[in-house]
Amino acid sequence: MKKTISILLVVLLASACLFADVSLTGELGFGYKVKFDGTVENLDYLNLGSTYGGRFKIKLGSDYVNGELRMDAITVEDGKFTTGVRQPINGYATVKASKLVADVFEVSLPVGVELYVGNQSFSASYNWAYLDPQGNEKKISLNASRSSMPLGVAVSYDKYVTAKAWGSIVDGDKKGLLEAQIAPIDGVKAMIAYGVNQKADKDNFQVAALVDVKTLADLDFNLAASAQVIANTDDFAKATYFAAVKGGYENIGGYAEYINAAGVNNLYAGASYGIASDKAPTTLSAGVGITKDFSKVGASIGADTQIKNIELNVKLGCDDFSDFAKNGYVRFASYITF
Repeated sequence: MKKTISILLVVLLASACLFADVSLTGELGFGYKVKFDGTVENLDYLNLGSTYGGRFKIKLGSDYVNGELRMDAITVEDGKFTTGVRQPINGYATVKASKLVADVFEVSLPVGVELYVGNQSFSASYNWAYLDPQGNEKKISLNASRSSMPLGVAVSYDKYVTAKAWGSIVDGDKKGLLEAQIAPIDGVKAMIAYGVNQKADKDNFQVAALVDVKTLADLDFNLAASAQVIANTDDFAKATYFAAVKGGYENIGGYAEYINAAGVNNLYAGASYGIASDKAPTTLSAGVGITKDFSKVGASIGADTQIKNIELNVKLGCDDFSDFAKNGYVRFASYITF
């Protein structure tokens, strides 16, 4: 089945090349985390689990089909380049079915329909209705990541409602993911997702809502609030609850986030200041975290600079003030896009 899907994917992408705009894009990143106790850790700056990582993409686009072929997780090990994954070359195609039908058969559908084939990214939706000021949701997969589900469909009605379904029919590894995104008015979003993983025997769900107060009240400063719950249907006692508020005025920003994970309380807060520049816009930031049922306190300060397509990041922090020498660190990272 995987071979059949791969062949179909290649055919779709090859067909798209005949009438598509083609572009080559890529990402490279590396970094280190130097701890105060003398140890050095690789920084997973691209979520690739290595000191140096990258991915290259060939994108195809037309009125009816969008596609992408990419090589993921390129790393350096013992002086040699390696992909570090079993299937280093991945790809997907998105077919704009409703537009294709409308133009070919001159039939206008009441809803928009898109069909998906290949290795889609899960990250596009799981924080759609949550502010996620710290990026904690990167760990969320609902046990049913899209990256392992090669088939999908999305049906939408204008900008108000979108329903998505993803699936894998590989024997012994059957997975499914259902999503519903609702935006009844400008400034309000809600989402519910349900993931099924027969192999892991775990069904998870996510419910989230976001209110953009600035849009609703026509404020002259940024202010938004959101909340969500993520839980396993068989073990609701270990559910994770999120709540966040984020705002700012001109070049000053701030946030507060509360997370209750399996009954353990955690509170985070942070502020940022942006320095405008034509050549190197820079953001200074500071944050504090009170974790483990408010028994541990940590803090950090950092700076992020953008020089054309190169992002440079440095951060000084300590995740636990009670053991400053052990848990303090300096983080250096670089991220390049092209």
